[in-house]
Amino acid sequence: MASEKKSPKHETDSSDDDSSTSSLTLSYQFFFGKCERNFSNVPGQIILDGCQEFMPDQRAEEGTEGALFCDACGCHRFHHEQSVEYVTKSP
Repeated sequence: MASEKKSPKHETDSSDDDSSTSSLTLSYQFFFGKCERNFSNVPGQIILDGCQEFMPDQRAEEGTEGALFCDACGCHRFHHEQSVEYVTKSP
């Protein structure tokens, strides 16, 4: 993917295993890139709006429904290219 990594969303998952003394921490971060919403109503034709990165609505608070829409193109972030970056850490 050649898109720039923008608009991160952080989540962390810790796994605890009682049988071992060491535990791993898996964290991952979502990045939303260019908009892939097709505006064409003709089968086989693709028309994109040209939005190159997801920018959450600046007026909306983090975690609200308004933050799920792009300020640039107005699309839900579902329509934007998603990439995930995984990081594993051991204590």
